[in-house]
Order: sequence, then structure tokens, then C-alpha cells
Amino acid sequence: MKRMPMLWTVLLTFTILLGQTGFALPTAQANADPVPPEASGWVLISTAEQLAYIDQNQGDYVDRNIRLTNDIDLTGHTWIPFGNEPQPFSGIFDGRGHKVSGIVIDDDTSESVGFFGHVKKIDEMHPGVVRNLGVSVKVTGGSSTGGLVGVLDGGSIDRSYSEGTVAGGRAHKSLNTSIAGGLV
Repeated sequence: MKRMPMLWTVLLTFTILLGQTGFALPTAQANADPVPPEASGWVLISTAEQLAYIDQNQGDYVDRNIRLTNDIDLTGHTWIPFGNEPQPFSGIFDGRGHKVSGIVIDDDTSESVGFFGHVKKIDEMHPGVVRNLGVSVKVTGGSSTGGLVGVLDGGSIDRSYSEGTVAGGRAHKSLNTSIAGGLV
């Protein structure tokens, strides 16, 4: 009978020591590097932090090919419409059937407002394509406001959708009109 308590003592000691030496089960790192990885010419986005990173560093990404690898919830992240008139998004954004939710933009003084602000085809190498992407939004913008894209200039949207609310306000300065839509 004395062997049983001794066995439990040895197992408990072993378990405690094993946990302290780093042989515990792996855990997710909350502070993982927000810079997204790249493979075969694509920037691969799998987390909200990576998507927020490329949004904060748009100059490095608006002409790149970007691919989502997961559904992403941007709740709690500030979103600046991706691409604008001087620097439109001109790459390919392939959502691969994934959805980005939690997008909130509230800026009725800006033009070209949406998940993408301005998408433009520049040439064959820079086609300005958004495909296979769903977004769930609450967007308030000025002129040219859309849930997915504020301004589409020669580019294309393929197999994509937008859900939520979109409101356009202030009139465009040169056209004296305001344009708002769910997708564009």
C-alpha cells in the first residue's frame, strides 16, 4: 500500500518539474509579429493585427497582391480606407472566400470611403482587382462612399459582397453630388 502514495508523489514531482523546464504544451503568442509573411508573390494575411498593419503602412502594400487565409474580425481596430486618390489600391486582393467583419469607419468629411477607398487599374501588372471577399461594415463617409469600395476606377470586383450599413454625406467638391452604395 505504501507504494501507491510514493508513486503519486513521484508523478506529481515529475509533472511540476516538466512544466518548469519548458516542455509544456505550446500556446499562442498574443504579441506575434504583425508584419505579414510573403510567399510566391503574395502577402498572406491571417490575423486582424496583420491586416491592421498593412492598413497602417499602406504605401508599402497598395500595389501588392494580398491574400486572406482566414476570416478576420477588425472589431477594436481603427480602419483607414485602403488606397486613396494619390495612392490607389492597384494590386490584387484575393479574399479566398473569407470575410472581414467589424469594420467601422465614421468620417463624413472624407471622399472615397469604404473598406477600400480607391481601387484603380493602372496597367496589366497593376490591375486593381478585388475578388472572393466579403465585408461586414458600418461606414459613414462623405462623397463616394461604399461598403467595399469608395471609388472603382477601371479595376474590377469579382465574387465579392458587402453587408451592413453605408451612409454618404457631403457632396463631392467638383460635381456637387454625393454618391453612396453598398458595394461601390
